[in-house]
Amino acid sequence: MSSIIEGFNCDIFICYPQNDNKHDGWVSDFVENLKGELESTFMEDISVYFDNNPNHGLLETHDVDASLKEKLKCLVFIPVITRTYSDPNAFAWEHEFNTFVDQVEHDNFGLKVRLPNGNISSRVLPVQIQDLDPEDQSLLEKVFGGMLRSIEFIYKSNGVNRPLTTEDDDKSNLNKTKYRNQLNNTALTIKYIIRSIKAAYTSGKTIEKDTQADIWGRLGKNRLTRRKFVKGIAGSAVSCACLSLDFLTASDKEQRDKIEDDKDNGHLAAVCGTYCGACPAYIAKHNVDEQIKMRLQKRFSSGPMKARKTIPDPGWMNGILCDGCLSGGQIASHCQSCAIKACAANKQNVIRCSDCKELPCYRITNMINTGLLHRAEYLPNLGKIREMGVQEWVKYEEERWRCPRCGFPMSWYDAECTGCGELRSEKLFPLV
Repeated sequence: MSSIIEGFNCDIFICYPQNDNKHDGWVSDFVENLKGELESTFMEDISVYFDNNPNHGLLETHDVDASLKEKLKCLVFIPVITRTYSDPNAFAWEHEFNTFVDQVEHDNFGLKVRLPNGNISSRVLPVQIQDLDPEDQSLLEKVFGGMLRSIEFIYKSNGVNRPLTTEDDDKSNLNKTKYRNQLNNTALTIKYIIRSIKAAYTSGKTIEKDTQADIWGRLGKNRLTRRKFVKGIAGSAVSCACLSLDFLTASDKEQRDKIEDDKDNGHLAAVCGTYCGACPAYIAKHNVDEQIKMRLQKRFSSGPMKARKTIPDPGWMNGILCDGCLSGGQIASHCQSCAIKACAANKQNVIRCSDCKELPCYRITNMINTGLLHRAEYLPNLGKIREMGVQEWVKYEEERWRCPRCGFPMSWYDAECTGCGELRSEKLFPLV
């Protein structure tokens, strides 16, 4: 077995808990089907390492021998995510996933690669076959540094949560996914990742790395165990019940520092295309002038702007604070269950709707059709993000939403500047 790139011993490594393949052989079937899909996707022969020996990996104290470490020198690592995969004491997690991430630190390409469309993708490509318990979902998201962007092979109906099979009807599946389509999605994503690595290899360039130290740093300490993680969640449940689990990774000050240190402000370009920097919930939290902050919060609850069909009540965000859609920090409550954000998270290589080939979809058009003025900007904004790139677009919006006199940030429905009283800029949508 060899890789299409010199220095690697295989192209794809399949990592899974042995017990999850013991009874129905789902992983074995998936690997065979994937190999067939890869043959029709690549002109080259793509090698796949898959150990289907049920006796391997049963001893948690067994260390990875030299031969396995060599096999882990791969271009793409596919963990098959199940309800038992995220146990840090399990062999697949501790000795395969962990070892791969460690080895990535020492190769020329790192964990993240830039795809041909400009998006960033990880060389770890999760395939998920079961919905996870909340604590396991949160643990994996902390390891991956954000939402778990997996390709889902999950069949769901009332009381059912099992792996998707070739015989399942997508119409009866609540997820509306079809095995064949998900398999093709997996193969195409692998193609994009390997193509990017191959291009970097050919040009002699290296790719920005996200090392094991970065990943375990996101967990707060090395080798976090499930017991410690659940204990930490339980101990914080009362005081943090209303916050997202991401907020548990750091104190409020650390989260603020994280936002302030994000110089490019890319997290202010929301998935749906809105500019978070003009959201009252963001401005209220990040204003450093306490007097202006108090006036701003007072205006939310008793502002002069009356609610109309296209303008919400002035108190619609009273008391709500936010760090921005993609900040990884505190998220406003009305955005925590956003269907658009969930849709993007469940698609490979899609961070924002501007990355999605299905744009405009019914989710975006439904939001626009609510009539709120700031939502009417979603589609034009997404078009500009595609054209300008995220960073340039954020800079453009930041300037557009500043008061022309004092430079104070304006929110969507400010008729005048909260800082100096200057009338709303003509660059902004009219409050009609």
